[in-house]
Amino acid sequence: MSKLICQSEYLKPALIHRHVVNVIKGVRAIVAKNALEFDTIVFRGMSGTLIAPVVAFTLEKELLLVRKKKEDCHSWYSIEGNLAMQKYIVLDDCICSGDTLSAVFSAINEEGQRLRDNLRENCDIDKATCVGIVLYNYEGKSQYTTSKNKTIPVFSFVVPGRYDI
Repeated sequence: MSKLICQSEYLKPALIHRHVVNVIKGVRAIVAKNALEFDTIVFRGMSGTLIAPVVAFTLEKELLLVRKKKEDCHSWYSIEGNLAMQKYIVLDDCICSGDTLSAVFSAINEEGQRLRDNLRENCDIDKATCVGIVLYNYEGKSQYTTSKNKTIPVFSFVVPGRYDI
């Protein structure tokens, strides 16, 4: 059997089996320890697309994908998935500038408004509550403050052996 080589460090937790297992264990531990109650996992980007469905499946949760702006894809919607979510977590690898989280919250708010205003749909996705941000390749930050001055708890851990192939 040949050795799997992953060129991008940030993708290892999503592409290498033992790292995926460790991400699942880490998220499960955070959810249990903090008694997090939520119905949906929100994610964005390549690493999120690879890891969030696996985690959601094991936790029996729904998914919401937030697309990056100007992303060339098969859909013109900025979000896809559980539009009826009530409580959710954002699953990501780390926080650098906070731009990803800002874009996630903005997209959820904008799409909720759009659905109500333009399509007259009874959709309250923008009223859903983020109960936490779970980071699987990061340690440090304990809270995140949104542009609306809402403080959201941040739960983080580092995948063991993430630099191993």
